[in-house]
Amino acid sequence: MDEPDRLKRNEYMRGWKSRNKERVNAINAKTYERNLPKYRAIQRKSNQKTRYEFYERTLWIYAKRSAARKNLPFDIEISDIKIPETCPVLGIPIDKPKEGLGRGGNKPSIDRVDNSKGYIKGNVVVVSWRANRLKCDASIEELEAIVAYMKHHGAG
Repeated sequence: MDEPDRLKRNEYMRGWKSRNKERVNAINAKTYERNLPKYRAIQRKSNQKTRYEFYERTLWIYAKRSAARKNLPFDIEISDIKIPETCPVLGIPIDKPKEGLGRGGNKPSIDRVDNSKGYIKGNVVVVSWRANRLKCDASIEELEAIVAYMKHHGAG
């Protein structure tokens, strides 16, 4: 099809579509419905790739949601989140998840150094999920009591 014919056809189709909007919408809806699983799979894959490549952003989003849910101050930026090679608490390597974000083990987690403060500059550190879970909401006295108990009973 040469250029003038193509332009003429395009003009005709634009006119037809504007005169038959309901029919076009119905066709588009059927096509979308028929291909919905494929569209969702593509979107899911795209979202996962983004989350894995920009994990600092993902941690920032989770922290922002947590701050809103707990009504805590939040003023950190994505650039404030640096994922170290090793956990500063336990010394274990921190892994950016390859598949599935979830929680556990060596995955990175944002820790509020002082839990009475919010997610504010100078109060957040990236540690392993395991270290953050151990710390959770325990006081220093409670953690020392656990260590004393474990030493007394030969555990660990």
